[in-house]
Amino acid sequence: MKKKITQSLLIAISVLTVSCGKKYLDYRADQRQVVPKTLDEFQGLLDYISTMNEIGSTGMGMIGGDEYYVTEAQYNSITQSSTNDFQKNAYIWADQVYVGREPTQIDWTAGYNRVMLANLCLNNMENIKATPDTQEKWNLLKGNALFFRSLAFYEMAQAYCPVYNAATASGDLGLPLRLDADPTVKVPRASVEATYRQILSDLDEAEKLLPNLPLVQFRPCKAATYALLARVYMQMGDYSKARESADRCLQITDKLINYNTLSFTANFTFPVHGANNAEVIFMYNAYQFSINSSATGNASLFNADSVLLKSYTTGDLRFNAYWAKSGTRNIFKGSYKGTAAYFTGFATDEVYLNRAECLARENKPAEALADLNKLRQNRFTPASFVALTSNDAQQVLDWVIAERRKELVCRGTRWDDLRRLNKEPRYATTIVRQLGANRYELKPGDLKWTWPLPVEAIGNGGYQQNPR
Repeated sequence: MKKKITQSLLIAISVLTVSCGKKYLDYRADQRQVVPKTLDEFQGLLDYISTMNEIGSTGMGMIGGDEYYVTEAQYNSITQSSTNDFQKNAYIWADQVYVGREPTQIDWTAGYNRVMLANLCLNNMENIKATPDTQEKWNLLKGNALFFRSLAFYEMAQAYCPVYNAATASGDLGLPLRLDADPTVKVPRASVEATYRQILSDLDEAEKLLPNLPLVQFRPCKAATYALLARVYMQMGDYSKARESADRCLQITDKLINYNTLSFTANFTFPVHGANNAEVIFMYNAYQFSINSSATGNASLFNADSVLLKSYTTGDLRFNAYWAKSGTRNIFKGSYKGTAAYFTGFATDEVYLNRAECLARENKPAEALADLNKLRQNRFTPASFVALTSNDAQQVLDWVIAERRKELVCRGTRWDDLRRLNKEPRYATTIVRQLGANRYELKPGDLKWTWPLPVEAIGNGGYQQNPR
């Protein structure tokens, strides 16, 4: 699937300088570089997996979330560097997180790299007239580009924008909505409302162009588009539209893995790159920074949250599927990527949970429990599975919310969930870090649920910084 980059695709390397650093505004294409001209060449840019699929913009949320902790000794052992300093700062939600000269894998830079490649395709493909023989390729290219751009905007919105609030979204600071491939064009920050409307607009158009399922799981498709729409609408609090999107996704693919068929003896439970994983809809993963890395056999900085571990009851196969003992630590081995990298793409288990939550919120407990119990039956041993029953929609919603945390471990969705659920006192969560005698808390409503923009982005773009 990884395509060889020919001279005609070298422009992609230049576009990848769309970082928060000074190179962003110093971009000049080398005269030897040739802009792609054909649909296949443009598609080749979006098929470059290491950029488009393997450096997702969920790192800050995963560092700042509550799925793991590091000890004081581990924290102090992290050497000082431009790669490590912002991670240590993010772990304790410091007032100043970025210090400058961060690597290109940070959420902001990685996200805008994908946006720029998508825009390069969208801006130039309009000059390529589709014929009856090429219409399918043309549709696929445009649909792919729109999906990747919307996914990048969505992920960065969870990091760098306040949580969506319909009452304030039109005035809250959103993202710079870059819709042009020229990185020298200065774009101001839009509102949160405009940011989400752009995401939805891109996805609505992509849905019309993409096939139900992709040729390979690294490419977007209709099912992935519906899965992303469900995430977006849940962040917006529009649970009716989120449920409709989840419905459409599951009408295309609704398969679940029976965890009773798995072996838990390997270093990683699931096959590499989602091969033969019936639940994977779109293969995509976060860049794994050092402070929250979890890999069996490696000296990593990851201790599974004890409350999370205790939530798995007898017979719940996810405990052995997801967790491995490494000395005194429990580390994560259950990525659908099949490696140490965290799978943050789309899979049917999340979509079932999304639909179950929406149904519970729509006061349809029986329908919500049908989805919830279908998932749970595939996660427990036959002897230990007991179907949950209740006519109380609130009770069912509580079960779904609890199940999300146990199922969607290290998926890049926990930070998103915490942000949106903090708007509801019943589910509001305070995260605590303890480093020796020093205690740090991130409370509901704290401005620090929104990360600051990188130093160079502020300097080069002239953007207003997020308050801390």
